Amino acid sequence: MPNHLHGIIWLNESAQRTLLNIVNWFKAEITRETGIKVWQRSFYDRVIRDEKELLALRKYIADNPQQWQWDRLYVDR
Repeated sequence: MPNHLHGIIWLNESAQRTLLNIVNWFKAEITRETGIKVWQRSFYDRVIRDEKELLALRKYIADNPQQWQWDRLYVDR
């Protein structure tokens, strides 16, 4: 979808950074690179607890662009 981003970030117990640090760094780098602030202030996160949930989330991410025409911000061009 052109109006949001999905991703899976793997963290382990020895991770030097928190999810918040990683997301803030990513947003800052994109803003610096483009010169345009495009990000909302917050983000939605969740913990993936098992393989079944991981596979379901991967399928959701892969299938999500097909839902764009039903998004409230969709414009048919």
